[in-house]
Amino acid sequence: MPLYNDQAVVLRNWKLGEADKIISLYGVEHGKIRAVAKGVRKTKTKFGARLEPISYLKIQCWEGSSELHIVSQVESIELFPRIKSDLELLRKGLAIVEVIEELI
Repeated sequence: MPLYNDQAVVLRNWKLGEADKIISLYGVEHGKIRAVAKGVRKTKTKFGARLEPISYLKIQCWEGSSELHIVSQVESIELFPRIKSDLELLRKGLAIVEVIEELI
């Protein structure tokens, strides 16, 4: 299971079990990435809020044996607070990432 680093935009996320999420990202070097972020739904998570759609991140992942990779580290590059605090901008931004998710 090789380890890799990339910069990526979060496109979407889904709940997985009680504490985990599946994250869909678009990375600069790796293109579309689907990864499991373990424990991010717990109250004392180390990177939960950073994994919301329209966040630009520096990520470190383990390449899994299936199509799901495993997120091991996340560092925020840009969280776009202006977009997330304006309902109209947020609606447009989410529509854009939804189109990207469907096209790639």
